[in-house]
Amino acid sequence: MKKEKGRWITVKGTHVFIKDGQTVGEAIEEMKKRPLTGPENFAIMKKGNSTRTDSQGFYRANTSYAEILSMPKAEESITLSIYVNSNDDVYRYAKNITPIEGYEDQVIHGDKYGFEIRDLNDNVSSAYTPEEFAEILKEDPNYHGGNIRLISCSSGVEDGNAAQALADALGVDVLAPTKDVFICLDGSMKVGENNEGRWILYKKR
Repeated sequence: MKKEKGRWITVKGTHVFIKDGQTVGEAIEEMKKRPLTGPENFAIMKKGNSTRTDSQGFYRANTSYAEILSMPKAEESITLSIYVNSNDDVYRYAKNITPIEGYEDQVIHGDKYGFEIRDLNDNVSSAYTPEEFAEILKEDPNYHGGNIRLISCSSGVEDGNAAQALADALGVDVLAPTKDVFICLDGSMKVGENNEGRWILYKKR
C-alpha cells in the first residue's frame, strides 16, 4: 500500500496529517472538508456536558473537523484512544471498556506484525508498523506516556513482534492479546472466540 509522505501533529486535541510541502493551514482546511474516516478518527474525549458529545464525553461520529478544531483539548484524565472507524461496532463498544489500573487503553485493528486503519467499507486504508504507530501515539493528546493495554487482535502472539516492538519504541510495558479480541456491547472483552486466549505482558527493553 502506498502511503502519502508527511507527518502528524496535534491541533486542539485532534490529529492533523500534513503532507510534504503542505502548510498547517492547508492541512486543516483539507481535513475539515472530509468525513471522519481515516487514522485521525480516534475517540476524542472531554469532560462536561456538551450538546456535541454523548453521555460519556465522546464526540459524535458525525462531528466535523471544523467543530473538533474549535473545541478544547482533551482532558488529561482520559486514558483511552480508539483508532477505529466510527461506523465500526468496535468504536461504540470500546467506549464501555473498563480501564485497569496502571495502563492506558489503545484500541486499533491489527495483527502480530502491525496495525491498520479501515475505511467505511472495512478495507485497509492505512497500515502502520509498531514504530510508526508509536510516533502517532506520541502526538495523541489522550495518551500520557504510560504502560499500554493494547486492544488489537493477535498483537501479543508470541511469534510476532507488534507488542514487543511497540513497547521498545515507546519505552513502556505493553499488555497484548494472543488471539482476536471480541468486545461486547457492555465493554467486556474476551480473547479468542471461546476466550481461549490470554493477555501477555511485554516489558520494555
